[in-house]
Amino acid sequence: MQRYLQMDVLRRQHLQHFDAWSGSFGETVSAMELAPDGAGYRLNTRFARFVNVPELMHLFRQTADVQTADMLKLPVPELEGGKPQVIRAPATPELKVFVQSLAKRAEKLKTGLVDPREDNMLKITGEGRKAALDLRLMRPATPDHPESKANLAVREIFTIWQATGEQRLTQMVFCDLSTPKVEGRGLSVYQDIRAKLVALGVPADEIQFMQDHDSDAAKMALFKDVRSGRVRILMGSTQKMGAGTNVQAKLVALHHLDAPWRPADIEQREGRIRRQGNTNATIKIFRYVTEGSFDAYMWQTLETKAKFISQVMTGETTARRIEDLDAPALTYAEVKAIASGNPMIVEKAKVDAEVMKLSRLRAEHAESQFSHRGRLRMMEQDVVRLERQLVSTEKDVATRQDTQGDKFRMVLDGEVFTDRVKAGSALIYLVEDHRTDHLLGRPSPAVLGEFAGFKLEYRSTLADKVTLRGASEYVASVSPSPVGTISSLEHATRSVEDQVERTRQELARTKKDLGELSKLAGGVWEHEEHYRTLVKRQSELVDALDITKNQAAAQLATESEETEIATSAASEVEAAEEVGAEEEIPPVAPKYFEDQSPELQTAQRAQRRVEIEAIGRMKFPVAAMFDGKPVSILGPVDRFSPYKEQAKGKEDPNQLMVQPAKGDRFITLASGLKVDGKPLVTQVLPMREKPNSFVVAGPHGKLAQMHPKTTPALATAKASRESIPPELMTPQQFRAAGLGPANDAIVLQAARQHKPVSAMAVDDYLLKYSLPRGYERDGDRFVFKGSTVAPLEKAKASKGRAATKPVPALMTPAEARSVVTVSISGKDAWARFPGRERWLSPGSKKRDLAIERAHRGEITRAIEAGEPVSAAAIATYKIPLPEGYEKQGDQFASVGVGPDRAVSQDPSVATTRAGHRSAPRRSIAA
Repeated sequence: MQRYLQMDVLRRQHLQHFDAWSGSFGETVSAMELAPDGAGYRLNTRFARFVNVPELMHLFRQTADVQTADMLKLPVPELEGGKPQVIRAPATPELKVFVQSLAKRAEKLKTGLVDPREDNMLKITGEGRKAALDLRLMRPATPDHPESKANLAVREIFTIWQATGEQRLTQMVFCDLSTPKVEGRGLSVYQDIRAKLVALGVPADEIQFMQDHDSDAAKMALFKDVRSGRVRILMGSTQKMGAGTNVQAKLVALHHLDAPWRPADIEQREGRIRRQGNTNATIKIFRYVTEGSFDAYMWQTLETKAKFISQVMTGETTARRIEDLDAPALTYAEVKAIASGNPMIVEKAKVDAEVMKLSRLRAEHAESQFSHRGRLRMMEQDVVRLERQLVSTEKDVATRQDTQGDKFRMVLDGEVFTDRVKAGSALIYLVEDHRTDHLLGRPSPAVLGEFAGFKLEYRSTLADKVTLRGASEYVASVSPSPVGTISSLEHATRSVEDQVERTRQELARTKKDLGELSKLAGGVWEHEEHYRTLVKRQSELVDALDITKNQAAAQLATESEETEIATSAASEVEAAEEVGAEEEIPPVAPKYFEDQSPELQTAQRAQRRVEIEAIGRMKFPVAAMFDGKPVSILGPVDRFSPYKEQAKGKEDPNQLMVQPAKGDRFITLASGLKVDGKPLVTQVLPMREKPNSFVVAGPHGKLAQMHPKTTPALATAKASRESIPPELMTPQQFRAAGLGPANDAIVLQAARQHKPVSAMAVDDYLLKYSLPRGYERDGDRFVFKGSTVAPLEKAKASKGRAATKPVPALMTPAEARSVVTVSISGKDAWARFPGRERWLSPGSKKRDLAIERAHRGEITRAIEAGEPVSAAAIATYKIPLPEGYEKQGDQFASVGVGPDRAVSQDPSVATTRAGHRSAPRRSIAA
């Protein structure tokens, strides 16, 4: 709205772009939601909170004049019970099975292997809404359940129709799904409800469908019949029967058979009955929900949208931010809770609202206490200062000399003056002599003489001012007039008594304020105990509902495999117990994080979250200790990325960039750092490693071993489920098969054996320049088309080629410096050998250092491929060589070791990244 009506205002405030506007006035919040399939819960982050609300509303109300129904106090009927009545329909076994099938379809969509034209979340949501209305819309063979929403609505409609027959009161039924159809073309809930009402005795002509009246004349005639009571039950959709439908005269009840998408649709529906002109004093509104169905998700969506809209439109709050504490939204929360079928959701909705309200009050109390403590410290210092000043001024009154009339006497630069004009002129000349003291480096202040028992001092930085110094000090002015200057000095000496009185009054007032403020400071918040109880209960509800559980298909598959392994292991343990039942097994301390009690796991997760959030709030750089040595933490590693602008606000505080006292900066985890002698994060037990059916190269050339619980049989069965070799899989296929997060290390290992590899994997992981020379793209894969020769022959061939075309690995350091080109980008340097890719030298603009790092990288890559390298470079850079390398003249060549050997101790960047990502390692909980 502001973009349409206030674009000039937004431009003046530099808020014309949405990112700038949302950064100033919006904030994302994470809240619990039911998943769209209705089968579980999820934490979802939405743009659903306003910050800097006074400024936003000031801008908005320059154009808008908002008047809500509550502000207008219109004479509308009262709602029976104060809120709509929720009628809950139980979920049938057939509906539960259908919802589970929707959940499975949603899980398949997460893998990315389902064509969106065949199935998508919009289709799943639509089918879920239809099933919540009546399962026969999706499965026609399902029997008509007597407790379905449609049948419950029929009972309520007939009961009200029968009870209001004398007054001929009317009802409206809203349903956006299953609108009337031609007979014989499937089930229509509209026609099903009318048939059942007619069977109960309601005349067919008293039931009308809004869809049957398309022309304006037909609509006007229909509205007239409803207002008069000839048509007593009117059914329609929000679009057909919303705005412009004026039939409120005799309306006594309104029925929501389904939930629309927009809160405005709810307002339009209920606005048909709650409006002026309705002759009924009280009315009823019914909302029908089906347990365990998509109804819960629909009402939840309305809740989120209603909170966002209502808080802006009311404009009554003076808070800096708007929290989710709106009454209409809580009504939606109750509907969502009842529809979910879990009573703990009802409790959590109420607890969350109460905690939010108390958190705001608690923050205000803490802020006021902080302010009180600051003022208290200042007042205590003021009391000490004023008492000292009072003593000083009283002492000056006692020692002051009388200079009135003929008693005038002033000493300037050792000369005594009794004439005021001469004394004033001499003082003016002295001041002029000292005006440049601060420029010439002379001591300050300069003592000019004495007057009335006070020393006369002058500071050149305070032009045209002299100071009378006794126990305290008093300021007088120096003007071009000698008489005026002396008058200012005499006035300063006479006003000492006034200064004493002012100091006494200020001291008394400060002591009084100090006493009153002392009573306020240090006060305990009256709701603190209740707040802590609610927070504890909130945490218990979160754990009981398992909101933070990851429901990804890959994890479910892994958990099922672990369950099978654990089951077989449990069988072996039970068999062993049967053999030696009499032996007592001593208690064993938990080895993994999962072996601890659920309470301890929850506490450690919460502690880790608090510690990581504290790191994110740190002001860097921060002094720390790493491995017993002092370092400086520069900040999260994302801030040093070339893509730091995209990562801004989403940095990972667990990975930090560290600068040691000597050497280059490096990246490490927060768990390895200590600040003020304390670890940044509390150490916890490692997570149990996940099964990995492949042995991949580690970051330093060591082969990563398979986890003990992953038996060869399991690995073989797991690999056999995929007919495609893992090195030929795309990253999406590799993850969908449950083989791990990434297959880049497997691709590199296969490339060293000259096997075909997936082109998409090479492109996604940026491995093109990490492949051995000889690989070429062939369709959807890279194929090795180079010649395979023995290492000795390759060394001879490389040596022969070196005479014609320079090979970086065979160059001496001096030769490398003569051919490498270096470019500077920001704080980093890039070095490039002719015909080769660039090498990054982070945090350094030194040309020699960039060349050395690039040369090291080329030598390391050659060692990995079993190629010869320069002996001079090996000696200069002190690069360790793996077994199998022998010195042959001015080179080191590999003898008797194939290309599939383990990599060197100093791998390339791509190999190190690949090994770190795929090799099994100890991971930290939370």
